[in-house]
Amino acid sequence: MDRRCVRIVFTAILMVLVARLIASAENRPTEIPVYQGDSLRGLFGTDWERVWKANQIAVVRQGKVVSNPDILPSGMTLLIPEGVHLTAEAVARIKGLEARYRSLLQELADVELALASDRSAVTLIRECRNVLTSEKHFVGDADWVQDQIVRLRAVAQTSSILSRAQLIPGPTRLPIWAYLPVAVAFLLLTTIAIRMRGRRLREAHAGFMEAKEAFGRASAAAFRSQL
Repeated sequence: MDRRCVRIVFTAILMVLVARLIASAENRPTEIPVYQGDSLRGLFGTDWERVWKANQIAVVRQGKVVSNPDILPSGMTLLIPEGVHLTAEAVARIKGLEARYRSLLQELADVELALASDRSAVTLIRECRNVLTSEKHFVGDADWVQDQIVRLRAVAQTSSILSRAQLIPGPTRLPIWAYLPVAVAFLLLTTIAIRMRGRRLREAHAGFMEAKEAFGRASAAAFRSQL
């Protein structure tokens, strides 16, 4: 199965999972993050007290534990009981969380294609997908999955670099017998050079001897002429 077929299969699986998420989003308890300026009444209207009791919101003020519906710390998450009335602000925030879950599922599918041969990575991807397709959605789970995707992308990038490095041809080592013609040629050239040098030396020596003999004869003739 080529990569295109694998992508088609994973895309189909992703669409089914997303459909399940959308179908069950309205009826299951979920979480939403609390931002600065939020209030229970602003998020849940007349059902604010149900959410307050379900989350047991309490803070420490001057060393004492204080539980007050008017105190809603920024950065916390609120568990929403089933059937609680949601204001437009809460609905928008839940849709934002659902959109984040769908985006994470798509990112997991993309990473899984790159790490299909890595068993440990595939196992982690399945665990992340199980978290994203569970009956309840939690902000902390989405954050955890996001961290795992960052790690998986780093692994995929490292694997890609190693794969490309393996495709780059390294220096080729020839067998010993491949160097034999070069060695023979070198020996022949060396022998020819030695012979040519020896011939030149012999010729130079013979010329020197002839010059020496000629000088000897000229010297003898000059000596006789003086007598």
